[in-house]
Formats: sequence, C-alpha cells, structure tokens
Amino acid sequence: MNINHRDSIPAIIIVCAMMLAGYWMFLVPIFQSPDEDYHADYVFSLYAKGRLIRGVEAPIAAYSHPLIFYLLRVTNGQAVKHHQFMKMSIDYGTKLFFKRLNKDAPDSHAPVHTNPVMMAVYPCGYYVLTALWLSVVSHLNNSLTFLFFAARLFSILLLGCGLIFSHLTMKELGLPRLQSSLILAAIGFFPLVSFVGSYIQPDNLSFAAVNACFYFALRWRNTISKRCARLDFSIANNWMIWLLGMALAILLLSKYHFFCYVGIAIVAMVIARAIRSKISLGNLAKIFAILCIPSVIAAVVQLWISCGCSLPAIDRTCFHWFAVTPEFQRVFHIGGQALIMHIRNALCDQCQSIYSVDGPTFKSFWGDFGWLDTPLVIASIKINDALQMIIELVTRIILFLTLASIGKIIVSLWRIMRRGRFACACYIACSNPVINSYFLFVLFMFLFNVIVYPSFQGQGRHWFPLILPILLAAASFAPRIFPSRAIRRQMFLLIVGGWLFYSLIGNYFALGCIEKRYYARDNKAVIDVRQLQPTSIGASYFISNLDYTDPYPTFERHPRHAAYSIAVPSGKDVCIDIEGWAIDFPASSLASAVLLFVDHDKIYQAMYGLENYEAVQELHDPKYRFSGFGALIPTKGLSPGEHSLSIKVVSKDGLALYNTDRDIQIAIK
Repeated sequence: MNINHRDSIPAIIIVCAMMLAGYWMFLVPIFQSPDEDYHADYVFSLYAKGRLIRGVEAPIAAYSHPLIFYLLRVTNGQAVKHHQFMKMSIDYGTKLFFKRLNKDAPDSHAPVHTNPVMMAVYPCGYYVLTALWLSVVSHLNNSLTFLFFAARLFSILLLGCGLIFSHLTMKELGLPRLQSSLILAAIGFFPLVSFVGSYIQPDNLSFAAVNACFYFALRWRNTISKRCARLDFSIANNWMIWLLGMALAILLLSKYHFFCYVGIAIVAMVIARAIRSKISLGNLAKIFAILCIPSVIAAVVQLWISCGCSLPAIDRTCFHWFAVTPEFQRVFHIGGQALIMHIRNALCDQCQSIYSVDGPTFKSFWGDFGWLDTPLVIASIKINDALQMIIELVTRIILFLTLASIGKIIVSLWRIMRRGRFACACYIACSNPVINSYFLFVLFMFLFNVIVYPSFQGQGRHWFPLILPILLAAASFAPRIFPSRAIRRQMFLLIVGGWLFYSLIGNYFALGCIEKRYYARDNKAVIDVRQLQPTSIGASYFISNLDYTDPYPTFERHPRHAAYSIAVPSGKDVCIDIEGWAIDFPASSLASAVLLFVDHDKIYQAMYGLENYEAVQELHDPKYRFSGFGALIPTKGLSPGEHSLSIKVVSKDGLALYNTDRDIQIAIK
C-alpha cells in the first residue's frame, strides 16, 4: 500500500496542536482561565446528579457544587484571578499539593441544593457532554484532580475535532494541500486557540460544531453539484443532510448566537443550491424538515431545562449576551439625534476594539490571556509593541481590501441579475456559508454593541469558534480585489505565513508569560522604614481602585465608595483591594516602592512596578508605564469602627519616604 506522506501532514499538525494545548492544560492554574469556575460548576453539578437539571428545581446561585468552593479556597483562586501581583502557592503543581487536594476534597457526588448560574446563560450541550465524559472516565479514577483535568482534556478532544473538520472544510472549498496545511498550522498553534482549547469552556464545542456544519454543508453542496438535475433526488440516501441537521442541533445546544448566523448562511446556501440544481419543492421541503427537526427537538429540550430559570435582577447586566443596557433604552425612547449619536459612538467603539492596537478585542485576540492581565510579550516590550503595530496596520489594510472585494462582488451580482440570471446571482452570493457566516457574525457584533454600549467589553475569545473563516476571509477573500492570480497567491502566502510565524513565536513566548504571571516570585528587597527620611512632599499618585474582595463570588454588589473612603462588613474574611499608580515627582522618575500603613502601625509593602497606562495618559510620558502598584490588605484582626490607611511612596534613590496628602478611611461595620 502506497502512503502519501503529504496526507499525513494535517494529522501531524492536529496531534501537535492538541499536545501543545495539553501543556497549557497543566500550565494554567485551576480556575485562572476566564469563567472556568462557573463552567466547571455546571459540569460537576450535572455529574453529581447524574441527570439533566431543570430551572424549576432550585434557585440560581453563583456557585452550587461544594467542589468549586473547595478549589477556590485551596488555590486562593479569587485573589490570584483578579490581581496580577498575586501568585500561586509555591507548592502548586507538585505531587504533594495534588495529593493533599484529593485527600481533603468533598465528595464529587455531594448533594447540590441550588442551580448553577450558567444554566441561565448558556444552553446545556457542552456541560452535558462533559459530565457524561466524566461519568465514563471516573471508572478509571474518581479523584478530584483526575476529574478536573479530565474535564479540561475533553476540551482538547473537542479542539482536535474542530481542527479535523477545519481541514475537511478546506478540502471541500478546493484549497490545495499546502495552503490548507499552512492554515491548519496557523490556527492550531495560535496562542488564543491553545489557551481557550485547554480549559473548561463551551466555545470548544462551538468550534467543533461550527466547523462540522461547514463541512457537511459544503460536502452536500459539492455532492449535489455533481449530480444530473434530471435524476430523482432521494433524501433517504443523502446522509450528509442528516449529519448537517445533527451538527446544527449540537451548535444550538452550544451557543445560540453561533447557531443563528451559521444556520442563516447554510439555509441560504441550501436554497441557492436547490434553485441552481432544480430540486423540486417536495424534495426541498424534505431537506428542510431533516435540517430543522433535530434543532427543534434540541430547542424543546433546552426550553424544558430553562423553564423557571432566571438570573437575579441585580446580576443580569453582568452577562451582557442577554442584557440591553439602560443607556440604550433611554436613547431609544428619546430617538432622534440622541439615538443617532449613541449608534455612532457604539460603532466607533466596536471598530476601535477590533481594529486598534489598544482595543480590548484586538489585545485579547492577539495577546492577552486569562483575565486580560497576562499580556503576551514577544522577546521584549519594544519588539512586541512593534509587532502589534504591524498587525494593526495589516488588519486595517485587510479590512479595506475586504470592503472593496464586497463592493466588487455586489456590482458583479447586480450586472448578472440585470441579465435575468437571478438563480446564478443567488448561488454566487450564497454558495459559501463559511465566509457568509463570518460576515454575519461581524454584523451581529456591531449591532450587538449598539444595544449593550458602553458596558460590554469584547474579548478575542468571543471570536474563537470562527477563527477558520477569519483567516480564510483575510487570506482568500480580501485579495480577490486583485485580478492577477499571482498577486492573490502571493498575498495568501504572505498573510498565512505571517500568521503562522506569529503563532509559533507567540506560543513559545506565551508559555513564559504564563509562568511569570502565576509562578514567578518577587525578588524585590523588603523596604526598611527605619532607614528612610520622612518628608511631606515629593510624591504623585492616584488610586484607581478601592474595594474589598469576597472569598467567593456572589450576586451581591459592593456599594460605590468615595475615593478616600470604604465600608467593609465585619465578621467576613475579606481583604481591602487597593490599586493605583505612584511616581517620584522631584526625580521625574519611577519610585522604589509603595508602603501602606494601617492605623499608622501595621505596614504592608505593595507590589510596585505593575503596568499602568493611566499614569502614561495622565502624565503624558511613556516612561511611567510601569508605575502601577497593588495590594490586598486583610481586615481580619481589625476591630469594628473607624481605621485609617496611609499611602507612602519611597523615592527613587531609596532614601526618602514621601507622605501623601490624604488618608483613606476604613469603616468596619
């Protein structure tokens, strides 16, 4: 038997991408990936009950399963998650740590008396499949450590499925082997893909289901195009329609919005293909029946689960996929110029978020990880900033070329329709559900931002399931504006080659950035206050955050505090969370350290040297980029009543202690 080694290249790429994600699976600490604790809570609640959970059974709680509370406590998860200066315990990841974690863990089948919050946010598909997977592998080992990482492993398996369907989709699109292999590698080794694909997150099922829908739809389209229109079309023998219907149902149970625009693109393709191939109305009705029946059944099941399930009113604005902001409601009722300005501001904000190097979507797609406090730094800050600027420039050029290509296609379609060839124009416009789904998603994101602006902050992981269409649109669709095939081929290789290069070097440096964020110890010397000379002048500082941290997330919202006052409930094991920036003003330089005095006797040294762009904007000088400070001050031991918190800044030369102009008042009530 002859083996074509070129056919094995995609398999090697997929296996290597899964192995790389497997390294991320253990590298990123427990619950330090976005919302993993909430997702895991739903999974373990289903696993504990061994059946579907309905909304009418119990009220919604921030957390339901005891394992989630336990894991957050033993890993100090809340403090590390939201503070870049906090690190994992020194023994995290060792055999002794995991042995102790398993020994003291509560029963994974412990009774669950409340419903997990994700029941009211996302459909059940990913969580049910993961719980079933845990039920199977628990026969091998039912320890907490094994089950948790087995749940992460399931996401890696879904990543592999998504990459397989991505490769098959590109084959159906007619891409040459070399081009499809380059795209597959660029996607598989992209840092965002390794990150999202290695933790408990439903977008991994969305990624697999989206690409499965693309493949089955294109396979059906290509199969029909090879048939003679005069032949009788038999639904019973066309198993691709059945598989496409099942894939759409799985996508519906994964993420509603992905199902909507992928489904619209596929339905448009089916209708256009039916018109072009002269499929009878009877057979077309059968096609839609098979496509819709699995999704209808899935929707009924999800409605049955969600009945009686709703978020507390105070927390609904935290899950912006379903919230309409009061600002939009206000301008909508006013109408006129207020509504127009709101739409303009929202669209500009979305453009800045996606296409600007400082935009949150851009930064978290190309670099930032975790809770957006782990920036990817390639080689050095200067080199990384230069790369980001190049990516921003290329992204904007591709945007311009894409819009020009769309305009060119619209003109061509108009000319075809004017000649009376409506079926041909319809088929050309709707024949590629991969690209059309991406364009519908972009339109959806812009319109969505209108109704949630200004409270919603987009993230790169929201675009993860459509990363194949994103890359195809940039490398194949945008260059269509050029008539020369040679130019289009060169642009394809330039874009995909550049993306692949960034994926490889980005993933290499990303591993070091994750290590630094969660495990690197602070080597800065402890300041000896007795050797400092107090002075009342010299410091410039700003407090950007003053709050207290709960040991576990709740639906309760902390009341807003004045800039220099905070009220903390007594009897709760909380920490005062203070962040800001400070500099040595006389020296026009960064300071040496920031010290925090509680009641002028207890001294805490804040973590200084954190990245803080507020100082750069306020002082108009990039040298203050790393002037940020942060600290968590425990309130345990403080008696009820009034207390003071003083911020003092150590000069650049380490000789003077600058007093600030005002103390923070702490009220323990």
